[in-house]
Amino acid sequence: MLSISFGKNVLDTVPVTREISFSKFSHLIQTLPRHTGPLEWTQYTVAGKLERGRAKDTRWFIPAVFIRPERKANAVGSLSGFVCDFDDGEIHRGDIEAYGRASGQGYIAWTSFSNGLDGKEKYRVFIPYARPAAPSEHAQLYEYFNAKFGGHLDQRCGTLSQLWYLPGSPVGAPQYAVFGEDPGVYFDPGQAAGTIVRPVRRRVAQVRDTADASIGGDPGGLSAYWPPKQRIMQKSPLADLFRYET
Repeated sequence: MLSISFGKNVLDTVPVTREISFSKFSHLIQTLPRHTGPLEWTQYTVAGKLERGRAKDTRWFIPAVFIRPERKANAVGSLSGFVCDFDDGEIHRGDIEAYGRASGQGYIAWTSFSNGLDGKEKYRVFIPYARPAAPSEHAQLYEYFNAKFGGHLDQRCGTLSQLWYLPGSPVGAPQYAVFGEDPGVYFDPGQAAGTIVRPVRRRVAQVRDTADASIGGDPGGLSAYWPPKQRIMQKSPLADLFRYET
């Protein structure tokens, strides 16, 4: 089982952690109604950075357990997987699938919200761990996967508490896709042992880390994160996990 934390939007700083199998998480990624945002693709391509950020803002996940109810790096107790984010257009679907075949390990991948912007392919890949990884292992794991993919990981992948949006794309966007494999074999974080960790200059976050007070009082789980019109998975195997309302 994996421990994965979920949130409502970028202002939500109180992660809600759930125990979930990789097969169920993969099913969620494949079947969850995708976020489309307020802008169609033609509008999104000419929008400013701030407007694009607002358009893509939606529910998120972090493959981690938090020891305190706050989305901060020093609150991360352990990690259940690694997220690869490819934004520079140099990594293609075939590269990700080739990694999966060579490793023989499970993964789930999807095109990110800005896929196709400036003609670049953009992907997000979740690689589950065979065992929880300690926060102290994350820097080596970042370097390990960055080397595997030729140095094309986004630097945010090295951030312990980085949130990752669930699948989405503007209406009319090109080539929205979800793909992956689940052979029942998962990545052992120990494989990254000995990887040299290089100093990395981090980019300064532009979004103010403000808590959404309304989310803190939801002891019932993730049901409140899905508006009624989007609760189309009530009869799916995930219904017991997310406690959909009727």
